[in-house]
Amino acid sequence: MTTEIPASEYEYSDNPLEDAAIDYAREHDFELRQVEARYADDQRVIVITAPEHHCQCGRATGERCQWSGPLAETVEIKYVPPYLRGTVRAAGTARGCIERLRVHQECAELLCASEPDWAWRSDT
Repeated sequence: MTTEIPASEYEYSDNPLEDAAIDYAREHDFELRQVEARYADDQRVIVITAPEHHCQCGRATGERCQWSGPLAETVEIKYVPPYLRGTVRAAGTARGCIERLRVHQECAELLCASEPDWAWRSDT
C-alpha cells in the first residue's frame, strides 16, 4: 500500500523522510519498522509504503479471502475451529481452544452471524 504526501509538509524538518514515516505509522497503527518513506523522482512528493493486511477469514471458511488493506479496516474475532468443538462441549469451556483471527469488518459480521456459538468479536 502506498501513500503520497507533499514534501512541503515536512520542509522545516531536519529529517523529513523519517518524520513522515513516524507520523504515518502513528496514524495507521503500524510499527515504525513496517513503514518506508522515500522521495518520488521529482523530490516534491514523499512516498510512504506500508504493508497491507490480509483477511484471515479463510482459516474459518476454508477459502482464501480476496480482501487486503489497512489494519484499521480489520477487527479481531475469536473462533473455535470445528475439530475442537467436541472438546469444548465436553469440557464446558472454550479455554485453550480459541483461535484469534484478524479479519475484515464485513467478514467478521458474516462469520459471527453464521456461527454465533463459535465465532465472536474480541471487543464484545
